[in-house]
Amino acid sequence: MKLYKYILMLAIGVVLTGCYNDFDEVPTLVTYDSEESFKGAFPDCEAITIEDLKQLYATKTGDATFVGGENSSWANTKYYKIEEDYYIRGKVISDDEQGNIYKSLYLLDATGAIEVRLTSGNYLKYKMGDYDHERAMTDETYKIEIPTTYVYVRVKGLVIGNYRMMLSIGAGPTDSFNKRDEHKFYANSAIDNLKVIAEHVFVGEQTTLKEGEDIPVIDETNYTTINGQNGRTMFGRLILFKNISCMYSGVADQRGQTAKAIGDNIFPSWLYTENMEYSNGILTKPWYKLAYSQPDGNLYGSVLFSYLAAPPTNGIAAGAFSLRTSGYSRFADRTALRNGAKGNLLALYSIYSKSWTYSYGAYQLAVSRYQDIMFDKEDFLSAELVQAMTPDGSADCTYLPFGVDVPNPVYFMYDNEADKLKIAPVDFFDQPTTADGVFATLFTRYTEENFDKFVNYPAYSALTTAIAFLKPNQAEDAAALDYCVLKVGDDNVVALDTVSVPVADNAFDYVGNEQCAFKLTFINKTNNLAIYTVEHNGLYLASDGKGLVMQTEPYPWGFTTPLGQYDKEKDSYYVSWVGEYDDNTGGGAE
Repeated sequence: MKLYKYILMLAIGVVLTGCYNDFDEVPTLVTYDSEESFKGAFPDCEAITIEDLKQLYATKTGDATFVGGENSSWANTKYYKIEEDYYIRGKVISDDEQGNIYKSLYLLDATGAIEVRLTSGNYLKYKMGDYDHERAMTDETYKIEIPTTYVYVRVKGLVIGNYRMMLSIGAGPTDSFNKRDEHKFYANSAIDNLKVIAEHVFVGEQTTLKEGEDIPVIDETNYTTINGQNGRTMFGRLILFKNISCMYSGVADQRGQTAKAIGDNIFPSWLYTENMEYSNGILTKPWYKLAYSQPDGNLYGSVLFSYLAAPPTNGIAAGAFSLRTSGYSRFADRTALRNGAKGNLLALYSIYSKSWTYSYGAYQLAVSRYQDIMFDKEDFLSAELVQAMTPDGSADCTYLPFGVDVPNPVYFMYDNEADKLKIAPVDFFDQPTTADGVFATLFTRYTEENFDKFVNYPAYSALTTAIAFLKPNQAEDAAALDYCVLKVGDDNVVALDTVSVPVADNAFDYVGNEQCAFKLTFINKTNNLAIYTVEHNGLYLASDGKGLVMQTEPYPWGFTTPLGQYDKEKDSYYVSWVGEYDDNTGGGAE
């Protein structure tokens, strides 16, 4: 036995020695402090610009308009293995330390930018520095300057290819087989071999990226200049998008409002390809974080940013950009932004499309660092709000289902003619309107301001509120308005009481009248109808088929109201959301 152990150890030692010998064969990292020194090392290698390299690709492949192909077979996947002894020299404009940029190095020269597909850990050798993020957000006079490095790439023997209209340099083409049982024909692949990298990619001298020069500035006045074929040279570049807004599409926002989807695309969301359950093999679900990073997997997330007033009709419209975040990035689990939040993005700009007019394509953005999303802290959804919007945290982002023993939800309104509450089953396809009666008004206590305001039904939030119904036929110039207010009296008997609310105050102090205080807890939502339990002193408001009662088991109620606006004159909110912040989009609820 001892002899066997000795022979085994000797064998392991030989194997390890062999590995180290192979490693030593990888050329050491060489840094060139000027272009002259690089040319001295490679006198037969000719300089070429990034745009000239792209034009070489176009000439060799016949892809003069750079649309690439379907990438559904080798016959329509465009690439060229470079035979000429050329080199490009570009500034590093990406950083993969936080994991959102993966196996890619983006380089910029005076003619444009291009991706070089390498291995991971590029930030260790090909470095791009940082800038003052806080000052960039608060000081309009501050111009971003980023210390960075030149990189030289000898392109002979490498492959320049086009995948979904984005050109890159890498190793040979590769075929990937995805979960939809489909082949994906990539025009090139990552250069994983360290020896090959060392023979083609070289560190150069230090330099700087300057806002307005190396970093174009796009805002609401010039965003149309970078879309379409005329904006092709901007692809792959690091761009500062100023005063751009987060936009939801096909997904309920923090107010419970849902704008139209962009074709089949919804934002914010994650996308998953699967061949078992879905007709087209693609599942896209709402997701209120930058990416899907859960124990069961990691998926890309998409958040829409736009200069437009409403979601466009297709994904390739000017002014709409999809921010893509990897589920493996360090900030994948950070919450998404609120709908309508406005700020700045420093991001790499790209396209994913089959043509310049392909309606299902998209202009895409990718940030190297989380700090490059330069929005105020309060612009991001809170963790509590995300939990409320996706309460079970399930993989498919469904809302909490009703329990087996919980009846179908009902809604109540105030019947003007009968002067009593009207209770009816919720019909998700035929929701109540003002013709059915008076919607509930929620007098909600705000924690920051510590006073009450008008708020119509909330979504995705637990709150303490009074439930009131405005009585009809009141004078327009009345100093006070009469409401029927729900209350729980002695022996838990539910009744209506009439209260007069001064118009100047816009408040009903239910805190001083605990019989009128209810806790609403969100349990589900569909369209513009939010489903809540209504609780008072540990008991739940319910319907026994004849009227309102209090019981020990939860009971679902539907709250709905027409969408509206903020009334500055009355300092009142007529929107469907009660959130965390007391501003003109909704206020923080207790």
